[in-house]
Amino acid sequence: MSILKQEAIKIIEEMQEDAMLQVVTYLKSIASNHPGQDKHLQGFQTLQSFVGSLPEDFDYNQELEAIRKEKYDRFN
Repeated sequence: MSILKQEAIKIIEEMQEDAMLQVVTYLKSIASNHPGQDKHLQGFQTLQSFVGSLPEDFDYNQELEAIRKEKYDRFN
């Protein structure tokens, strides 16, 4: 086994379980060789760029409701 594979395995073994879905999805997309792969990888990388950018207590339902109320108030 190459040193690079050993390093990758070590990183994966140290990861939390909830992050593994992202890793497996990413690895599958890289391993598959189908048309449009670059588009899928770009989308995945865009989503990955948002990971960790919101506070842990962020409530998207509350934010969505606030925006809906703001838009409703503006038009009424």
